[in-house]
Amino acid sequence: MKKNTVKLFLAAILFVGIFQLSTVTDVSAKSISDLQKEKSQVNEQHKDVKSDLDKAKDRLNEIKQKQKNTQNEINKLDEKASNTQNQIDKKINELKEKENQINTKQSEIDKLNGEINKLETKISELQAEIKQLKEEIEQLKAEIKEQEASIEKREDLLKNRLQSLQKNGGDIQYLEVILGSKNFGDFINRTVAVNKIMEQDNQILETHIQEKKDLENNKQQVEKNKTKVEENKVQVEKDKETVTAQRDQVASEKKQLESQKASLAAEKTKLDNLFVKLEDQLGMKDTQMAKLDKQEEEAHNHQMSLAEKEENLRSQKAAFDKLIAQQKEEERRKKEEQQSSSNKSNSGNSGSNIEQTSSSSGFIRPSAGYLSSGFGHRSCSGCSSFHPGVDLAQGGIVPIKAAASGIVSRSYYSNSYGHVVFISHIINGQKYTTVYAHMRNRAVSTGQTVSQGQYLGNMGNTGQSFGQHLHFEIHRGGWNASKSNAVNPANFGIR
Repeated sequence: MKKNTVKLFLAAILFVGIFQLSTVTDVSAKSISDLQKEKSQVNEQHKDVKSDLDKAKDRLNEIKQKQKNTQNEINKLDEKASNTQNQIDKKINELKEKENQINTKQSEIDKLNGEINKLETKISELQAEIKQLKEEIEQLKAEIKEQEASIEKREDLLKNRLQSLQKNGGDIQYLEVILGSKNFGDFINRTVAVNKIMEQDNQILETHIQEKKDLENNKQQVEKNKTKVEENKVQVEKDKETVTAQRDQVASEKKQLESQKASLAAEKTKLDNLFVKLEDQLGMKDTQMAKLDKQEEEAHNHQMSLAEKEENLRSQKAAFDKLIAQQKEEERRKKEEQQSSSNKSNSGNSGSNIEQTSSSSGFIRPSAGYLSSGFGHRSCSGCSSFHPGVDLAQGGIVPIKAAASGIVSRSYYSNSYGHVVFISHIINGQKYTTVYAHMRNRAVSTGQTVSQGQYLGNMGNTGQSFGQHLHFEIHRGGWNASKSNAVNPANFGIR
């Protein structure tokens, strides 16, 4: 009876061991099969992302072609602007030459006007002198007339006196007058009287002679004045002719000057038009340069996007391969433990530490802070229309923790995400990817295994960010550029 009991007990133990081994084998096979399926899905997503990358590369080539075309346009505009600048420089030199010609012409006109003013002054002086000479001539003529009348009267007097002297004997008569004196006193009186008469006769004669000389001088002066008047008249006419000729020359010079000024104004208008044309060309160049800068930025962003996508894809695949390998190793270890301890129950360690979580959803809140922006479509300045995650915001030093255990598929700096960490997870056989963006710093590196709640870094404001916050994403499966796998973190209790 005891032997049968022992046999039954051993058979039961053997049955349980075989059952447990079968169960472990089924579980292991099922788990590995699921992981292989997940890997196949990753490969499919890899193909999708590769397709997106190919499209992005085509877009990059298109942008580069646009850059080339834009650069050609800029080169053409540079050439046009250079030609316009050369025309402007040439026009400026021509304008300077015209201005010099105008200044020279104006100097000639000013010089002629100065000469005309001098001649007009000279003519005025000559005319004044002619007037004065004429007045002197008239005055001399009046004096001559008076002198001639006086001389004529005196000549009559002298003529009568001479006739009287000839008739009465001249000096003998004077002697008889003196000798006929009655006494000495009478003699003296008669002598004085005779002397006075003789002196008077001499004075009359001298006056007559002097007046004749004065008359002759006046007549000569009149002739001189007349000659001077005629000479002045000739000079005045000559100067007037010179003035007229110079005025005609000034008028001609002024006409040429006005023509040159009009030409200068027209050239300045052309120059202004050239400046406007140059400004337009430079404006077009600035527009093209801005366009080129935008294209270069877009090309740079595409290149960065391509590099990020390729690296994220590669790192993500490596992380899940590592998770699958760890899962296989864990299954193998459990199988060995169960085979070596067939008398132990299957209630031991339930799996890898990577799968351990402390919440019913499998995720914990990655940081403190209020929800500043939720998941889904939104409308805001400077942000995309679809928000594939949630934003948690708070000031100061705010630690960021891993929402679940897993492997860091990538830790790097992105132009858009700033300091960012990607973590790959397998929770209850389901693959997830979490993203932690705009961090101040990063405390983990690519390929590192992390536990749920482990410190990743601090909340920040890096990349395309407007204020300190954590941008947190959950993707069911792998992360991709289109964010098609993004799910609302609120579904996992993260609000």
